[in-house]
Amino acid sequence: LDRVAQRFTEAFFPLPNLPGNLFTYNLSVPTNDDQVTLKGDHAISQSNKLSVRYFFDDFSRRQNEALLAFNSANNWVTHNLTANDTHIFSPKVINTATFTYAHNSFVRSPLPSPGAATWSDLGC
Repeated sequence: LDRVAQRFTEAFFPLPNLPGNLFTYNLSVPTNDDQVTLKGDHAISQSNKLSVRYFFDDFSRRQNEALLAFNSANNWVTHNLTANDTHIFSPKVINTATFTYAHNSFVRSPLPSPGAATWSDLGC
């Protein structure tokens, strides 16, 4: 067996915990999700209405990547903002102006593996 493959197996493949050379474990997927929704409506005048909506989501998850020691962290942060101004000039003329902003960031990163911190730990 290749020396690197052997070290990889020793570092990341757990020993069997069931008869028949099998291994089982409970998968843990901790998740945090914080959300905020705000909405405001204001009548500037009888013919002018303003509406603002904002949504924020901060979602993070740690997940297992098939081997117990291979874990990653996923973080999504979302901001959505919409502002709407409606002005009635006459019964036949209505103007609506809408502004929308959306920003989504996604970061996926590996978490440190306890079996081998660097490739050189495996003999590479």
